Amino acid sequence: MIDMREATANDRDAILALRRRVFAHEDLEKQEPAFWDWEFAGGRTFVAEDGERLVGHFGFTPRRFRIAGTVVDALLGVDAMIEPDVRRSGVFTRLARFAADGARHYVPLVIAWQIRHAVLEGVLRAGYSALLTAPVLVRPTLLSMPIPVSRSSPTAEELNDSARFDSSPVWRYTRRANDGAHLVSRDSVLKGIKTHCLAEFGGEPRALRRLIRDALADARRRGVWLAAALISRDHPHYATMLRCGFFPGPHRFRFLAQSFDPMLSLEQRWALTWASTDHV
Repeated sequence: MIDMREATANDRDAILALRRRVFAHEDLEKQEPAFWDWEFAGGRTFVAEDGERLVGHFGFTPRRFRIAGTVVDALLGVDAMIEPDVRRSGVFTRLARFAADGARHYVPLVIAWQIRHAVLEGVLRAGYSALLTAPVLVRPTLLSMPIPVSRSSPTAEELNDSARFDSSPVWRYTRRANDGAHLVSRDSVLKGIKTHCLAEFGGEPRALRRLIRDALADARRRGVWLAAALISRDHPHYATMLRCGFFPGPHRFRFLAQSFDPMLSLEQRWALTWASTDHV
């Protein structure tokens, strides 16, 4: 019989062993203990067990949003994985529901990004609602830089913890700031292509334009020919990115959320970037 429980730090090695079996060739840094300790610091993890064998995992990392003027603590669902020999038995749906029920004791809101098609049905059955799809905008670093435009402020924006960028044991971010704008970015490999990813940004549009131009020029000097940014259409700088030469690529990710507070509406204009995920 498969049982569910909240995990502890003592389960880390078994969770990492499960990840090596399930995602043997993906995001190899996530198989490292130091990365796991960083990713789940302040978070929560839940596991499924078949006897003494760990066969499933659903983790959460902390996030914070300002929604309609109120600061809301949230948990981001990540690293959902099920042992191959117990798939298609309802274990994933049970674990996702159990994890959400556990998370409600800590925060009023849980969010998730659906990347793999196989997980969508189970997450929806666990109580999440699909709110939007966000495109990955891309552009070659050799393109010219037209002048950006601004948009009105959104009602749901993430409040990013700058220490999270600085303390990663593997990922190395570059920070840029001037005239009230800021940009956090790093190199990554997306679909086998080395890419300079704009993880988080904001501020006055023309000042941000200068930061983007500097980041792309630096990437070009280092031989990185592609730049990318995950961004929701309601982000105040979505139009800015388009006017900077970015355009929607073939990949879109679905944003899901579940509120445990009846006063917290999910009908918001969500301002989201890669900083709202666990990938960049």
